Amino acid sequence: MKNSMFKRVSALLLAAFVLAAVCPLWGLAAEEPEQPVAPELPIDVEAPVDEQAPVDAEEPVEEEAPVEEEAPEAAAETVSDPAARVTVNGAATDYASFDEAWAAAVEASAARIDVLRDVTVKDELEIVTGGRVIFRGGQYTLTAEEGVCLGDVANGSEWDRTMTGNALVLESGTLRSYISLYGGNLTVNGGSIEADKGGSAVTNLSGTVTVNGGSIVSGQFAAVSVYPTDPDDLLTVNGGELRGAVRGVEVGGEVRINGGTIVGGEDGIHANGSKDCLAVIAIAGGQIAGTDGRGLCVAENCSVAVTGGTFQGGVNAVECITADHLYGDPIEQKLTVNDLLAAGYGWFDSAGAAIAPTKDQMTLSGAVSVRALTLPATVLRRKERGK
Repeated sequence: MKNSMFKRVSALLLAAFVLAAVCPLWGLAAEEPEQPVAPELPIDVEAPVDEQAPVDAEEPVEEEAPVEEEAPEAAAETVSDPAARVTVNGAATDYASFDEAWAAAVEASAARIDVLRDVTVKDELEIVTGGRVIFRGGQYTLTAEEGVCLGDVANGSEWDRTMTGNALVLESGTLRSYISLYGGNLTVNGGSIEADKGGSAVTNLSGTVTVNGGSIVSGQFAAVSVYPTDPDDLLTVNGGELRGAVRGVEVGGEVRINGGTIVGGEDGIHANGSKDCLAVIAIAGGQIAGTDGRGLCVAENCSVAVTGGTFQGGVNAVECITADHLYGDPIEQKLTVNDLLAAGYGWFDSAGAAIAPTKDQMTLSGAVSVRALTLPATVLRRKERGK
């Protein structure tokens, strides 16, 4: 009996012990559901940091300022205080020496040279290899003390009007020098040519000169001289201003005046052919004046056709002289003011009234102009005979 009781007590104690050992585990197991604290862990929540990490996507910040795109580096390699810039086929190069710039421009078949500061060169500037140079001086002045030569003196006689090389085109700026043509082409679209030595500012011994704008000024003789050495020599004035200390234009070859202003200290235009070369003058417009002489003076061996323009002079507006002897033996020629007019044109005074010169009249005074006749030529001839 006692043994049986002991066994029951022992069994109860064992069960209580087991129960006590197991209960803490149940408590822990019951507390485990509170572990959803884990969702509060920012590990998964902060993962968007990787999505915001387009910090890599913002790396273009580095691409926006690549070292190689810093143009000042290339500019630093250019010449400091350059004298001129030469552009050939769109590629520009700066030169510290204007002589070097000119040589580079001439060597190219076609180039533009921009003057970047006032420059003086001691030697003659030449274009003799057939190139074409466009000159842009802007606000600056190029002084060429020994002049500019277009064409080769030795080969000038071989030139004709079909040749377009040895060309200089003045667009802007001041070229303080005299220019000689020996088989070349000069075009003045703007800017100015100023010469105080060398005779004329531009001397055309073989070539063409075209003035569309700008100015040509000579402090010694004529703005432009076209000498009677080649019948292909040509001066065309469409605009601009030509002023000479003695003559605006000296004509020995062919001249076409369509506009512009021509003024000479003595004569505006002085035409004088030679025994071997006829001076051909066609005047369709322009203002032509001789301060102390004649607006238009025509001497020997000349062919003149005036269809427009205005003329005035300190002595006479228009005058024909029998012989100038400027280029050797005189030519037996006696022109009158009527001989200077193209068919169908007449002289008019400053008030707009028609002038009917006498048959042998060789001068016109005051200010006169030329326009197409509105009266039949026979009426004017009757008026002439009435005088």
